[in-house]
Amino acid sequence: MAGSIISYRDLRNHEIRNEDIAILAVLLISFPRHQIGWSERHMVLNEIAGAIFNFLIYYLLYLISFKKLGGGDVKLAIPIGIFLGSFPRGELFVAATIAFLLATFYALVRVSISKIKFLSSKLEGKQLSLKSLVTLAPFLFLGASLSLMI
Repeated sequence: MAGSIISYRDLRNHEIRNEDIAILAVLLISFPRHQIGWSERHMVLNEIAGAIFNFLIYYLLYLISFKKLGGGDVKLAIPIGIFLGSFPRGELFVAATIAFLLATFYALVRVSISKIKFLSSKLEGKQLSLKSLVTLAPFLFLGASLSLMI
């Protein structure tokens, strides 16, 4: 539910609010999840480690991309890291891979459709390019959800 709200706001305004990220992180930490044979302390430590690790990876991508990746997307990596950090099979990598592949596919399809419409209409309308904004939040949530199904 929270992922849908954050994704909607990102799609509509190209903005992810800090309050939404904080609420989602608190909800995820307080929501009890159990792995067989793991103590509650071990789960919380894994969640915190997942949050820190995921944040650092996305922050590195933010720096490498010359700040083309949104700051909200970098901060959104924290609750996603909390959620996936409690799973020991590498879901963080799978989720990020799925998210970026889906976002890339979406951007390519969107640009292709824009070029076809632009050429067929012969109007002075705005044509999308590969440098156009792509909201990443929906793909981050989708990647996190799909990574648990694989």
